[in-house]
Amino acid sequence: MGLQGIGISPDCNPENASTPRQLLNWALEPAEDVILDRLFELGYLDAAVWAKENPVETIVQDDTPAPAFGNSIV
Repeated sequence: MGLQGIGISPDCNPENASTPRQLLNWALEPAEDVILDRLFELGYLDAAVWAKENPVETIVQDDTPAPAFGNSIV
């Protein structure tokens, strides 16, 4: 699953990819706390890499015109 170059999956990172069997096992029976903590940490690391490669200034743009002085919104 993804949006224009954004991969969202627990197996997107080739260095820490989970096998389909592991993912199925975790869907049926949650992993041990230490594994869940590691997956949580990997998520933060992946988010940090994505944020560094996609600065907010290039993603978010406000194209709405600034309101003129003296005009009030009612």
